[in-house]
Amino acid sequence: MATPTAPAWREVLRGPRGRLVIGLLGLETVAAVEALVATTAMPAAVRQLGHLGLYGWVFSVPSLATVAAIPIAVRELDRVGPRRPLLLVIALLGGGTVLAGAAPDIWTLILARLLQGFGAGAGYGISVGTVARDLPAAHRARVLALLAGAWVVPGMVAPALGAILAQTAGWRWAFWAFLPLMALSTALVWPALGRAGGRTTGEGAAPLRWSLQVLAGGVACLGGLTSLTPATLPLLALGLALGWPAVRHLSAAGHSVAPAALRAALGMVTCLTLGFFAINNFLPLLLTRLRGESLILAGLVITTSTVGWSAGSWWQSRVVIRTSRRGLIAGGGGALAVGTALTATTLLGAPVVVADLAWALAGFGIGAAYPTVYLVAMEAARASSAAATTGLVLVMDTIGAAAGAGLGGSAIAVARQTGHGLRAGLLGAFGVGLVAALAVVGIALAPRLRAHLVPLAERARPEPR
Repeated sequence: MATPTAPAWREVLRGPRGRLVIGLLGLETVAAVEALVATTAMPAAVRQLGHLGLYGWVFSVPSLATVAAIPIAVRELDRVGPRRPLLLVIALLGGGTVLAGAAPDIWTLILARLLQGFGAGAGYGISVGTVARDLPAAHRARVLALLAGAWVVPGMVAPALGAILAQTAGWRWAFWAFLPLMALSTALVWPALGRAGGRTTGEGAAPLRWSLQVLAGGVACLGGLTSLTPATLPLLALGLALGWPAVRHLSAAGHSVAPAALRAALGMVTCLTLGFFAINNFLPLLLTRLRGESLILAGLVITTSTVGWSAGSWWQSRVVIRTSRRGLIAGGGGALAVGTALTATTLLGAPVVVADLAWALAGFGIGAAYPTVYLVAMEAARASSAAATTGLVLVMDTIGAAAGAGLGGSAIAVARQTGHGLRAGLLGAFGVGLVAALAVVGIALAPRLRAHLVPLAERARPEPR
């Protein structure tokens, strides 16, 4: 039997399915711009609004809101198709963006980021759920690579433009200036999403209760970790009591099919995003506060990591047919760990160019591993539960991002509270990221997963007689 090959790009982008893919790319572009602008503009916003100890909140809270929104969007996608959930996406993203630019204090900014997180989560649920539900298996790796590639142009433009706006017109315009792009993307996405295929049963979807409980538990944990005192310990305990059972129930959903592969995918995607965002969200703060660099240079580091992520995903889409899943995921996790360690040397006085190159390596690593994890989950799912299972992985992916931002922010808050300063807090955030990256390598190389993490080319070979 001939070794299978990935479909040509013209096949992926042809006909009604191609128009659907282009529409999804528009939706992903809006999410990319919102996330990248927020990352680069946030040091200026917090400098004006104060409360550096809450820096992690402006990244963790939207991620936790995304966790709650994803299963809602996936259920609505299965129930009524993508168009009605899209209206909610645009309303929340647009409203949150307007409010973020107008925020008079840090708490209003956090509320605005909460609304943006709900909108982004619904958008992610629509995009990834549609890929799993309406596209052929042979096209999925290519489309996932395209969705990652949708971050390339925003990654090259949005951080620098956001930084320039923050330093000239003010950080508020770094949010407001992209509202016209949101309107344009909606006009492109709307007719394309109308071509999505038939509805599914939603088999395997996790109860909404657990996603909402993760949100409540996560916010309580953030409150407890921001100021570790006897008075806040009960709040931390409440957060763990609410959040941990909810995470366990979410990660147990859908395990009737290929439990080892799905459990591994959930663990790996959580550690991947936890490790990356424990560092990425705080690099502009490191470069501007500790190294005295401009927001524009800090934006350049975010740009190179985003391009690295997209390059890694593009490379993965070319080799995934003939390369073992364990090799791609373990190698990607290893690159993330090495990039994290090298970037941390800038805390000790290494040239800033080291952070630029090292974090690009980290981006390439997660770009190779991240879509591979999604493919493992998609292959483990029944056809009737493909969207729900993929949405579940997206939930755990986002929990990892929220945990990374929360733990990194908590390290900074506790270090400042105990008199150790910002440098010690950032060192703690790097430690969190490094441990998570190494955990990805450990899970991928677990012997019991060997049979589940093989290349498609090997699976296609006829069995010996």
